[in-house]
Formats: sequence, structure tokens, C-alpha cells
Amino acid sequence: MSTIKVEEIQHPSNSNNAVSIASDSSVSLKHSGSAKLATTSTGVSVTGTCAATSFSGDGASLTNVSASDA
Repeated sequence: MSTIKVEEIQHPSNSNNAVSIASDSSVSLKHSGSAKLATTSTGVSVTGTCAATSFSGDGASLTNVSASDA
């Protein structure tokens, strides 16, 4: 198996980094050079609004959700 080692990945038509990989193996996905989704030691961190077509789970650990939002 081959190994390719990179720190950043860019689209060939611009200079914005689309993917960054840190030395601790965390990964950051970017839009126009701004981090939007990053892996962390406990899961993921999302900057901005997260939209989904469905949700799975009981929601027992959700916080900051009022009854009118549910």
C-alpha cells in the first residue's frame, strides 16, 4: 500500500485550502479557506449552521433547545 503525506489540499483553480491535516491527525474541512468542520479528540466541531435531512438518536444529551423548538 502507498502512503501520501500532505498537510493541506487545495482545488487547482484557487489558493484556498479545502482540507487541512494537523500533526495530531485532526482534520479540518474548509469553505473559501474558513474552517467549517473539524475533528476533535471528542468528536467534531461545526462552525455555522448544520443542516440535515434526518436525525438519528433520542436527543437526550441535546442542550439549549427550548420546548417550542422541539
